[in-house]
Amino acid sequence: MSARITLHCNTLWHDGGCTTQIMTDAHTVGEARTAAGLHGWRSHPNGLDYCPPCSGTGPARGTQRHPHPARELIVNRLYEQQSQTIGEAIAYGVAGDQEHGLALLQPLVDAGPRSTYALLGALAETAAFTVLNNRRPDEFFTIPVVNEATGQTASVDDLPAPLRFAAQFVTAWANRDRDTARALFTVFAHESDRRGTPDLAHAIGFLYGMAVSTATEVVLKARRKRGDT
Repeated sequence: MSARITLHCNTLWHDGGCTTQIMTDAHTVGEARTAAGLHGWRSHPNGLDYCPPCSGTGPARGTQRHPHPARELIVNRLYEQQSQTIGEAIAYGVAGDQEHGLALLQPLVDAGPRSTYALLGALAETAAFTVLNNRRPDEFFTIPVVNEATGQTASVDDLPAPLRFAAQFVTAWANRDRDTARALFTVFAHESDRRGTPDLAHAIGFLYGMAVSTATEVVLKARRKRGDT
């Protein structure tokens, strides 16, 4: 008789919790988490496990069940549909052609607010990849702002609106505070559209640049590890 270890998503909401689970044939919890990681699950050092949609890595696959609210399921499907395009765009950025990479993302923005929000979530997830992998138990991310002229700590409110939004959005996303991330997007996108400003486009550019920067760091680290020049 083979062993079977089932991992359960530990996400909690004010009105309940995620019921997603993944069954494995692993003999230890460590092996089960390794297997689940191949399907997009994240396991934190504090012993909690999170399914793909709750961890921001994408929609659940295989036999996993995920009764999220309808709006989140829509975003998760969009995330999956966009993943190839976003990956290609980031690859162009890493290669030094961010202009072409951003051009590839334009149809996702043109598709509407839901598509744009899913795009921003994917870029934020990529931008936060390194800090999330090194996250300590119960760590909460903040936004350090320093005035380059004086070297003094400054307020995030001093940043230009597009950069302020990008910093706040990626921080909320990294903290897994989807309600705040969605609220930030809704207000910012509405204001940009109402005033007819390019602020949202500039904010997407900042988030894309953050994602490319993190991806470049990961690529260079992998090359150094292999001993490549």
